[in-house]
Amino acid sequence: MRDVVDGLKGQMADAQAVAEDKHDACDADLRELAAGLTQAGADQAKFMGLSTFDSATLETRQQELANKVRETGDRQAMLETLATQRENEASRYANLRAEYQSVFAVLDDCRAIINDRLVAGGDSFLESKTGMQSALVARLNKFTTPKQGVAHGYGAFFKLLAQVVEKSMEVHADQAVVQRLFDIMDRIEENMEMAEAMERDAERTRQADYEELRDKVEDQLMYTARQILNLRATISTLTDRVAASADRFANAQAAQANFQTRLEDRGAECQQDTAVWEQFYQNMSAELSTAGKLMYLLEDKRALLARYGL
Repeated sequence: MRDVVDGLKGQMADAQAVAEDKHDACDADLRELAAGLTQAGADQAKFMGLSTFDSATLETRQQELANKVRETGDRQAMLETLATQRENEASRYANLRAEYQSVFAVLDDCRAIINDRLVAGGDSFLESKTGMQSALVARLNKFTTPKQGVAHGYGAFFKLLAQVVEKSMEVHADQAVVQRLFDIMDRIEENMEMAEAMERDAERTRQADYEELRDKVEDQLMYTARQILNLRATISTLTDRVAASADRFANAQAAQANFQTRLEDRGAECQQDTAVWEQFYQNMSAELSTAGKLMYLLEDKRALLARYGL
């Protein structure tokens, strides 16, 4: 009977050692799974934060890109407007030069008529007086001008001059009259040359201002184009990062669910092992108790028999 008890105690010791090993393994596994669950939750928070930050930055960069694209369109429209304005200014200046040249042409023609027909002097001067005046009046009356502008103002003056010359045909003309005509034409030409020089300088200034402003706008367009390229590269990078963060968040979320399931399953296994050990312990304890009582009764009976020599 003692051997039976010793056997039961040995079984119980072996079972206890196995239970303790399982308990230690359960503790290690549960700690590892809990750490994994905690890390998965931390990863979710981390990747959610990264995604939120990058998404906000991405939205800002996209707005900046839209502004830069709109700014580019505005500056290109500005260049077109400047070019059109410059073309109109150049056209007006060309028309103005043509008007000046038309007035200069009348003055040159009038000088040529006077020089060809009157400057000879003497009898030829008197004989050619009427022909000169008629030719001069015809040339002055031939001058036509637009309804407004520089030439239009001189057109009225030339008509008045033609009337004066025409009236002078009724009186005796001499060299003094011719000189007077030359003086008038010289003053007109001098005034027009000064005015033309001012207009020419103004045109140069307008052209220089246009080129300076055009160059500045083109430089701004080039700078903005580089900004747009950089923004598009940044947006591409941020888009990839947001997508990567979303993928990592999903992976962390799946990992958390996996750890949670494994933790629950392993916890259930550990509880089951503990329940099995406790039940085994109770059964073995009961058996040991019964065996102990039997062994006590047997030993007590053996002693009693020995006392009576049985």
